[in-house]
Amino acid sequence: MARRDACFLLSVDQALAVGKNGYHSPDFLEAVSDWLVLGTQDVSASHLAKIAENIISRIRSQAFESYVSEAGDQLDREGSRTKAFAMAMATWIEKEAKKLNKKFGDPIAE
Repeated sequence: MARRDACFLLSVDQALAVGKNGYHSPDFLEAVSDWLVLGTQDVSASHLAKIAENIISRIRSQAFESYVSEAGDQLDREGSRTKAFAMAMATWIEKEAKKLNKKFGDPIAE
């Protein structure tokens, strides 16, 4: 059973690593859905905890890269850090959060 859980959790990690759109990719969504079907969300075993930490790290890194990319695009359009820039970024963050909530419903990591 531990091996099965590790395989499913590794598929989530792999979908993040090779998926073209990271945590927005259909492969990632499918891997997460498969993991949730197992009903075992206890990742306290050391090998599962390590995989889960890697997944969380990848998601954070991808979210940061996405934010930096969007901020760069907004700065190019706005020309400087203005109120319009701040509002555009706040709107973008809100839209991204809504997309993820719609896809996953529950937090990926607590």
